[in-house]
Amino acid sequence: MADRNSGRYESCRSVDSMELQDRIAVVTGGASGIGRESARLFAAEGAKLVVVADVDGDKAAQVAAEIGSPARGVALDVADETA
Repeated sequence: MADRNSGRYESCRSVDSMELQDRIAVVTGGASGIGRESARLFAAEGAKLVVVADVDGDKAAQVAAEIGSPARGVALDVADETA
């Protein structure tokens, strides 16, 4: 369960399948809520690149800037098949 005081997700840290070291993570809906926290967690877990994708490109870029390297923010509407 999430420890609201530390901002860490202990239940996720114990799952072996969450090994993200040197992997690329693409997080849709990454500008807010669960997507934002997932992007932060994936970066903390050692992902080589975290792509924060959201329809609001400015917010996606802001979240990526808050995370720092290795995050990049992009504007993307996953419901638009031509995107």
